[in-house]
Amino acid sequence: MNKLDAQRQKEIQQAEELLFAGPQALGFAKGLFQGHFVSDWVMPYPRIPAGQQIELDDTLR
Repeated sequence: MNKLDAQRQKEIQQAEELLFAGPQALGFAKGLFQGHFVSDWVMPYPRIPAGQQIELDDTLR
């Protein structure tokens, strides 16, 4: 392997480390883009307190 091939292999390894760091290192949207879904970050969907739910329903009407 010549010097150019060795440099290219090193660059590929560095890129893979950045791109495939795993879902725990990604934000939710970036993870979705790369095919990772971390359900703990969005499920269960947050509940709105009863007082705010009434205000929200009134606003939407």
